[in-house]
Amino acid sequence: MEFTIRELLVEDCITASRLIHRVAETFIAPDFSEQGMRHFLAYVRPSALCERLEEGGMLLGAFVAQQLIAVLEMRDGSHISLLFTDGRWHGRGVARTLLQHVLDLPPNLMGKADALTVNASPYAVPIYRKMGFTITGPEGENNGVRSTPMMKILFC
Repeated sequence: MEFTIRELLVEDCITASRLIHRVAETFIAPDFSEQGMRHFLAYVRPSALCERLEEGGMLLGAFVAQQLIAVLEMRDGSHISLLFTDGRWHGRGVARTLLQHVLDLPPNLMGKADALTVNASPYAVPIYRKMGFTITGPEGENNGVRSTPMMKILFC
């Protein structure tokens, strides 16, 4: 089944937050402390997503028949702050297509980044590796949120 990608709007923040929350409960909660999940869920609440969007953040969604199936948020034109795909769509290239959509954006929208960075959850590290990211430092924990810094070089 085909999916479409578009920028999310303020009116999409509730739906995006619900999707992220649902996916996080299944795939990242087992690796985070209770404090870490509280901190993460505060970061993805609808008002927080909308605030970052209104401040110029980039929030993209993948849709099938008007249903949101994945969300990608970019910060500063080079850092992936969120990338969540509905579990029913894992392994079907949705995250990779969202990432490629970002890479294909014109420089005035993407910036002139020569690398993309991400702080990947333990669950996501192998997924980012498959998309060409490499680990750049040891796993750390901040406010109970475990992550590993990773980078994808865009230009040689």
